[in-house]
Amino acid sequence: MNKRIKQTFDVVGRTTLKSKLGVSDKALFAACARGIPASWFDVLDELAKEKGLRVPRSLFNWKRAQPTTDQRKSFYDPSD
Repeated sequence: MNKRIKQTFDVVGRTTLKSKLGVSDKALFAACARGIPASWFDVLDELAKEKGLRVPRSLFNWKRAQPTTDQRKSFYDPSD
């Protein structure tokens, strides 16, 4: 369990968070174990700002962008 995520949820308010996101206690528990879904960022960020806090982006599970074909070619082809 990630203590920073748990603390963030506690400060923002689990009941408020569940209501705004439309999720269950089980979903919040899973986020503490696996990281916060990136789709929750806007809601959690807004709730944290209301409390005068900043939510670290590192707590979220962001997808990594895949390189484009041109970027892959440039990376692997030294003649480019």
